[in-house]
Amino acid sequence: MGGHPYAVATDDATGTIYVSDFSNDRLDAINGTDELASDGAQVGHGPLGLAVDGATGTLYVADYAGNMVSLVNATLDTFGGSVPVGLLPYFVAVDTTSGYVYVPNSYSDNVSMISVSTNTVSLSLPAGKSPEGVAVDPLNGYVYVANALSNNVTVLNGSTGAYVGSVAVGEFPVGVAVDVPTDRVLVTNLDSDNVTVINSSTDEVIGSVPVGGAPYGIAASSTNGSVYVANSDSNNVSQLDALTRTVVGSFAVGSYPVGVAVDPDNGYVYVANFYSANVSVIGWEKAATPGGPPPSGSPGAPLWPTYAAVGAAGAVAAIAVGVLVYRRSRR
Repeated sequence: MGGHPYAVATDDATGTIYVSDFSNDRLDAINGTDELASDGAQVGHGPLGLAVDGATGTLYVADYAGNMVSLVNATLDTFGGSVPVGLLPYFVAVDTTSGYVYVPNSYSDNVSMISVSTNTVSLSLPAGKSPEGVAVDPLNGYVYVANALSNNVTVLNGSTGAYVGSVAVGEFPVGVAVDVPTDRVLVTNLDSDNVTVINSSTDEVIGSVPVGGAPYGIAASSTNGSVYVANSDSNNVSQLDALTRTVVGSFAVGSYPVGVAVDPDNGYVYVANFYSANVSVIGWEKAATPGGPPPSGSPGAPLWPTYAAVGAAGAVAAIAVGVLVYRRSRR
């Protein structure tokens, strides 16, 4: 039976890619050879956003319909329980420095701040109307929350939970990513068909970038200096240069792409296609030095797979998810 992949997250320590399957209440794992790595793990009802705690290997999954956050280990064979949060939680962000997990609750208009050490909610933080996307800036420790119905981003102190301020963005913001090398926070605006770029040093908007239709998920790459945007209505991914605020590439993917993540080791981009029940993989040519980043001169020419002969620019592979019935209990 088919599934509905929603969000994608990477485990930098193991190179594993995790995908939430909304309709099957499950997580799937993709290994380094870009195949399903296990028979998955059952979680709560309607999983959406997920994030990996690199320090502990624990996955935190927002169960949208269950008003919980599920905890699962990296190999997906141990269910670590669940943490009650607010109503209709969306995305998740982990800050290993502060030791907290941040979960926007879209119907409660707040953010649950979960302590990694106790896996309990320490604080309920203020947000705007219908908060969905969230990201942490590791340089200043601030948490950025996209409020879909307020058309702004709430800025919070990640260590104390204190309210710092808000930044007006486009219409119906949903996704947030931090590009550390350029000191930028980028926000996808679903109804404006663009990405707002914020200077994280001043929390001021410095411009916007037109992209495809209904941009949703967004992820920044530390490998090739690009930011990737999943355009849910255009069925493609825009590749941005955060510093110049320009689109430098566009890649066709599956139907209704929503989640996107980048593997920092090889620069591969993984895109969850909600209606195609698969994950698109945009691969990159290997650098001249094994283990090095992709060639900096041509970051917009994806090649798949990297171990094959050079193929056509824009070639994309797809990995099916949600096609098996898994019987592992989460209890």
